[in-house]
Amino acid sequence: MRRSAQELQTYLEKPRNRTAILLAGSDDERTVFHARPASNIEEAGSYAPKFKSLVEGILTQKRKRAAFFKLLQFPLPTRRQISRASDDLNRVFEAQDRFIGWEFTTPETDEDFREYVRSKKIETFVREDVFNAIFERCNSLVVVDLPETQMFGEYPEPYAYLLPIANVFDLGLNADKSIEYCIFSIAKDRFAAFDEGYFRIFSKEKNGEGKETYTLLREVEHSLGYCPVSFIWHDQFGDAGIRRLSPLYDALADMDRLVMADVFKEDVDLHAAYPYLWYLKEKCTYRDNDGACMGGTIAWIDDNNQPKSKKCPNDCQNSFAGPGTAFKINQPGAGEHPLPTPAGFVTLPRDTLDYITEKVDSLKKELFHFLTGYDQEPDKTKALNEDQVQSQFEARINKLIYWAEHLERTHRWILETIGRLRYGVEFVKVTVNYGREFYLETLQDALTAYQDARSKGLPMFLLEVLRRRVVHLLARNNDHELQRLTFLELLEPYPDVPLQSVPQGTVDYELKANFPRYVGQFERDNGDLVSFGSNGNIAKKLETIETELYNYVEARRKLWEQRQRETPQTA
Repeated sequence: MRRSAQELQTYLEKPRNRTAILLAGSDDERTVFHARPASNIEEAGSYAPKFKSLVEGILTQKRKRAAFFKLLQFPLPTRRQISRASDDLNRVFEAQDRFIGWEFTTPETDEDFREYVRSKKIETFVREDVFNAIFERCNSLVVVDLPETQMFGEYPEPYAYLLPIANVFDLGLNADKSIEYCIFSIAKDRFAAFDEGYFRIFSKEKNGEGKETYTLLREVEHSLGYCPVSFIWHDQFGDAGIRRLSPLYDALADMDRLVMADVFKEDVDLHAAYPYLWYLKEKCTYRDNDGACMGGTIAWIDDNNQPKSKKCPNDCQNSFAGPGTAFKINQPGAGEHPLPTPAGFVTLPRDTLDYITEKVDSLKKELFHFLTGYDQEPDKTKALNEDQVQSQFEARINKLIYWAEHLERTHRWILETIGRLRYGVEFVKVTVNYGREFYLETLQDALTAYQDARSKGLPMFLLEVLRRRVVHLLARNNDHELQRLTFLELLEPYPDVPLQSVPQGTVDYELKANFPRYVGQFERDNGDLVSFGSNGNIAKKLETIETELYNYVEARRKLWEQRQRETPQTA
């Protein structure tokens, strides 16, 4: 419902859902720590002190705590694993049956919207900004706003941007959990308040009594019928319905453990991966003006009757870190068994060293599997049966479908809201379907399968199926490139037959052998293959192009024959 300016002023003074918003912000800070690029702990966000407190509660010795934070390096291992998972989940944008379209009352409006969406880079905004924000700040909102001043053109110029939940002051939800109104900070003492009928700006001031008051500065009505603010992720938890259930949420505790285990491994590598040299200690006789060495330390009382100490310059104390560590032990006393040698080495059992390495590797694999549904680097010592392979394939597909359902919902909302704000009643609908036929194999895998099938002499219809897979992987949802590659495979003679198997001296051999050259000549003469004859019948278009290509072959043959005839005369 539409809220009056007076109601929104009341919510500014006494927000309704402040607690849930703060909890959502706290959730985001934890995922920011693990997912966002950072070069040091100061850049890692507000969860870093909480993580530090967690570590200090486990490592009670001051020296161990100091060593831990010296060894804690950025980017964190969790960031690296999330980045790898992100690369894999990015396939959600590349399904073969992906479709995005819209409908308007006139073709002119349809084309204007296409150009406007392209100019505002909405596709890039969803693929990069929204996609990355889901990992880092899943509770973020997306806002479609209008500029204060119309720059040019007959239509309004709405634009989309992300709004971190940390910037949100208050939020109201409808019964269906869509956003009813959103109040957020836009500058010092400035708040935007968007609801189902208005864009409003308020300023915060203090009256003569020192009480904070809120004054309406600007109000612009819109006809959307809903608030131009939406969640970017649609799984929720908590009674208020505001907090988002991040795709990282269930792995957060394991991510903390992975960071700690990775540091512990580095510590073990420094202290236990190399043998320690031990040798018998000789009594140090060092003495200076401050006193004599006692166990590697010189202690004395200064002129102010305060105790002082310093390390003996003879390095009598033991130190333990890295290769080349040596320590001294006392000579056996009277009645004690003598040592067999005056020096020796101490090594840690290999099993102990392997355990921590295997633990870290296991946590990394579990995190990747949790995010993507499959093992990035399966255990090559364990063969998978057909059912296990199918299970991993289905789990991977299900993860991509899960992401697609959320992203296409957000993408559709953005396009629809821009369309309604810009064109009003001229807008009809938007369709966003990310598809479900995802590219799960690499281009190299598809090429290998095609080459193997061709070398084994499989039927041509199977070669065509495998070739189409290669073409789709090359195009990767680039509609223009897919059309071009499709035309090329339809125009090349015998596309699945090796050149050496085509009879030499024929026009088909010449066209196939120099196919890129003839296609290039056609495009120089007539323009791009895809654009040529784009308004006509495709079959007629292909026939025209094919005829022209064979004309080029015939013209080149005649030129060659003419040069052959002229060669003896020249000689």
